[in-house]
Amino acid sequence: MCSETCPNAKPEDVMHNNRMTRTIIFILTICCSLTAKADLPGPAYQYDRYSEDGKFYFKSIPFYNYDLTNFGKTIVYDSKSKKELYKIDRYLPTEAFISNTGKTLVTTTYWMWGNSNFEKQNLVEIFIDGKSSITYFINDLVTDKSKLQKTSSHVLWYKKMMVTNDTLYIYTLEDKIVCIELATGKIINRHKKADFNKWASITKIPEPQTKYYPDIKYPEGYLFPDLITGNKFRKSLIKGLNRTEVKEYSDCKYYIMVYGTIDKKGNCKIFRLRTSVDNKEDKNWEKQVSNWVTKQQYKTNLIPANCDKWVFQEYFYLK
Repeated sequence: MCSETCPNAKPEDVMHNNRMTRTIIFILTICCSLTAKADLPGPAYQYDRYSEDGKFYFKSIPFYNYDLTNFGKTIVYDSKSKKELYKIDRYLPTEAFISNTGKTLVTTTYWMWGNSNFEKQNLVEIFIDGKSSITYFINDLVTDKSKLQKTSSHVLWYKKMMVTNDTLYIYTLEDKIVCIELATGKIINRHKKADFNKWASITKIPEPQTKYYPDIKYPEGYLFPDLITGNKFRKSLIKGLNRTEVKEYSDCKYYIMVYGTIDKKGNCKIFRLRTSVDNKEDKNWEKQVSNWVTKQQYKTNLIPANCDKWVFQEYFYLK
């Protein structure tokens, strides 16, 4: 199952995405500040980001359509030769950066889920030589938590980030600048914004060159691929579990919300699974669902061409 923090939509609130919504969210994600008070996650997308001097870049590819996911892969290249230098089995949510040496990658989280008990959520993760080396949490970065900004379901913690001369500068909501050295991943200084005269010039530095791939077609909404036999996943699961579908959550006895990772061979692993019987946890029911889903073979035509695998999702109200 998924180990990362994910939004748990209520069954009665499940909505189907469409292409127009996806396009609008993509544009807003790029053009608007990441610290805007938004309460809905956006889509993940493939992108390339270059080092400040342009000598190296990374390509980050998601395997799940959720912008804060780390499920995917990232490949580092030499800009001149286009030679692949190394890769990590992680997608890097933005804001993310690469050092001028090409050896350090940084990924950050722009909000924290919930309004309390968020101290264990990763906010800054630094990879050195392809390995996760240092992770920072809210207690490492912000002293006065009364300055954090809360929305109905999230907590925001910074205003802006910049990288220059292989130093990451984070302007937090308590009006302090946290300085992290990319070569070592260590915090090397903290400044009050009012006393840090360099900040005005730093903010004038152009953002790293970035290439987005908005035209890549990703699966939309709640769906699973057909089975390799040609049978529809939805009908097959209902029949296989010997249940009957109902339209409303309030009418169901058995509930399923399944997220499955399907690879290019048509195999499926459970990414995340939520089930209940009469609104209560039932391990036997969960096991039945998990076993049925993972024993099937699936068509692979819906997996995006740039991805090794993809997380599909579907929900059921059954009796």
